[in-house]
Amino acid sequence: RERVERSLQNGGGCFTTLTYDEIMEDISAIFEKLSTVVTDRDRGHFFGGIVRLAAHDFMDYDKNHSMPLGPDGCIDWNTGAGETGADNAGLETIWCDVRELCPLKDLYDSKYATNGIGRADF
Repeated sequence: RERVERSLQNGGGCFTTLTYDEIMEDISAIFEKLSTVVTDRDRGHFFGGIVRLAAHDFMDYDKNHSMPLGPDGCIDWNTGAGETGADNAGLETIWCDVRELCPLKDLYDSKYATNGIGRADF
């Protein structure tokens, strides 16, 4: 597991509570927009997906491995559940490159990645 190949970090520094509040406001705006166009199930999938993305990022920590990983902003889409990637099923609809389908990633790419905030911090 080469960290260089898997890293999604941008190498930025710390961010302030102002930035944290701004992220929360932006995610709330996504929620408001979603509330008018999707079902409760879709909203649950989206917001549950945010929690799953964070959990799947830090749960790959292995203190016995030369590259212990952990909360580094990386998701290996092809691991888990017997290395089939089944543990990550559905997350590709939360974090993808299709702007209309993945507003969280669009928000990150368009506003926060350019400010040096790594995915693990976002």
